[in-house]
Amino acid sequence: MAHFTNTIRRFFSNDSVLRWLIVINVVLFAVVGLTSAAMKWTGIGFSLQSYLSLPSDIIAFLHHPWTLVTYMITQYNLLHLLFNMLCLYWFGQVLLLTLSERHLLWLYIVGGLVGGLLYLAVYNLVPAFSHNYAMLCGSSASVLAVMTAAAFRSPDYRLNLLLIGPVRLRWIAIITIVLAVIGTGGGNAGGEVAHIGGVIAGAWFGLMLRRGRDVTKIFSRISERRKAKKEQRRIKVDKVASAMQSRRDDMSRLDELLDKIKQSGYKSLTHKERAELDALSKRLQ
Repeated sequence: MAHFTNTIRRFFSNDSVLRWLIVINVVLFAVVGLTSAAMKWTGIGFSLQSYLSLPSDIIAFLHHPWTLVTYMITQYNLLHLLFNMLCLYWFGQVLLLTLSERHLLWLYIVGGLVGGLLYLAVYNLVPAFSHNYAMLCGSSASVLAVMTAAAFRSPDYRLNLLLIGPVRLRWIAIITIVLAVIGTGGGNAGGEVAHIGGVIAGAWFGLMLRRGRDVTKIFSRISERRKAKKEQRRIKVDKVASAMQSRRDDMSRLDELLDKIKQSGYKSLTHKERAELDALSKRLQ
């Protein structure tokens, strides 16, 4: 118990991407739950969970495009939240043994996006699914992307599973993928389709990395370009501000010299002040 408590304490004291992903999911789950309770007590017919979940109908999705992102941080119920966050923590820790937090964040986001897009494609293009309407929520596609990439990087890593014991990560990944494919014929077909999308994203990432291509560098380059443009804009603003301040200083000094001329005449100016007056007059023309 003490070991578990220390692990939790270390986790929440560490300002990492993994921690923030879990915190965001947990906080949003609490917000959705509290909102649902409030709506029920007040009799208002609004569901925040439905508002954040990804609809299978393409027209409904076009009216709610943000759901392609929000669905991957919205959980169906408490058990769903606990299972997904535990898996994210376990597989995320394994991934971070060999890769960076940038890779973890990329996999979470892209895995969720690919899972959501595959879900939309299947429900709107495959006849067997086109007559059904569903709502998708949960981070399973994102988690499976992380799991698959971790299995590519560390296939022989052993995880101690309850009642089973140590199991290599490659077998956990293979069994999960097989169950997802089988599940497409069941009651949670849409969810399983999204899971397969997450697996595809993770596998593609792993294969590219094996070939020496880090696809996350695309995002790094975009981020670097944005930072460079922002810095250029800041420099331009600083230059304009500096020029305006310099002009104000020149005008203030010119006023001082003109006041002196008005009071005592031009001859009262020193040689240096006369040269300064000429220079200011030329700059402010």
